[in-house]
Amino acid sequence: MQSLRRRVWAARVFALSVPDAFEKHFFNGLLGIERHPKWIAIEDNTAGYDVQSYDTGLTEPVSKLIEVKSCSRELVQIFITRNEWETAISSAPHYQFHVWLLPEKKLIELSVNDIAPHIPQNQGHGIWQSVGVTLHQEFP
Repeated sequence: MQSLRRRVWAARVFALSVPDAFEKHFFNGLLGIERHPKWIAIEDNTAGYDVQSYDTGLTEPVSKLIEVKSCSRELVQIFITRNEWETAISSAPHYQFHVWLLPEKKLIELSVNDIAPHIPQNQGHGIWQSVGVTLHQEFP
């Protein structure tokens, strides 16, 4: 339930804090793609991503999966669940993390390769479930 509340809060903050952001950053009409983005996490919070968008492919549109994160503190930290990471790995290179810095309304787009060095490994009988990643200058 906490995860669902957090996702709903993030969606509300995203929609309220960045007017027209969905259309501005995800609208595919400019690319000549007839398919429109879908906010998947509203219907299925176990999908491992929030938005299904599309990129132009060689012959047809290619699915692009986006996990949306937001931060409003001076310490810019995001939390990634194991499910999100497993989805990212299995969908790379068609998976991105979109991190919104609020209140600046600045978007940082991170690839799976950008995040990979910060993901823990299972050891012994320990299995990680969630990881906090602090964004520093090394991120784009």
